[in-house]
Amino acid sequence: MMSESVPAPSFALLIDGDHVSPDDFPKIMEVARTAGELPVMRVHADTARVPGWRMVPGLRCVDSGGGKNTTDIALTVDALDLVLRGGAAGIVLVSRDQDYAPLALYLRERRIPLLCIAPGEVPARLRAAAWKSVALPTAPTQPTPAPPKPQEAAAPTPSPKQQPKPANADSVEDMLALILPKPGDTIALNAVDAEAHRHRPAFRITKFGLWRNCIAKLADRYAIEGAGQGAKVRRL
Repeated sequence: MMSESVPAPSFALLIDGDHVSPDDFPKIMEVARTAGELPVMRVHADTARVPGWRMVPGLRCVDSGGGKNTTDIALTVDALDLVLRGGAAGIVLVSRDQDYAPLALYLRERRIPLLCIAPGEVPARLRAAAWKSVALPTAPTQPTPAPPKPQEAAAPTPSPKQQPKPANADSVEDMLALILPKPGDTIALNAVDAEAHRHRPAFRITKFGLWRNCIAKLADRYAIEGAGQGAKVRRL
């Protein structure tokens, strides 16, 4: 008698598009397919700020608008609706936002498998609650050119340390100046995003890349010290 093959479990792929770049989608799919079948694939995002998600084929894009925490809330409700109605046996969550930890704990208590995927590093609270977590590799940062020697400089320019603190933040450099206004100021690397949202809720780092990569490009003004969860950013 021939044995029948056991069907793969059905998972729902849910992406937090405000914290993940569309460029990472091919790498996301390589990992997500290891969990099981993916009949549901959705991205929740403020598409006005991250329009690239609309162009990803095979992915349903759910526009969460520009309100505070609207993407987090919409994705969480979507995940609960899917598992409670039997639309998915498990969830593949793609995000670098540790605010999804309560959702992860809820699923774990009910023995619903959760695979967490994040570019760079999965937040510790998500790693602790998930069935499995995978950190996607990030592109290597290009080395910052050495500053010119004093005799080669055409004319002295004001030091970035002496520039006034901007009233708004339209770039990564301006936002870091708001977060770390004085030389010697430090902040945990994993707390930079939350502090940026506190200063300006509409700011999205995904317009520029990852915090670690953006800060590395400003190595003449900011330094990343330590590694992992203990990494800090210091203004020079």
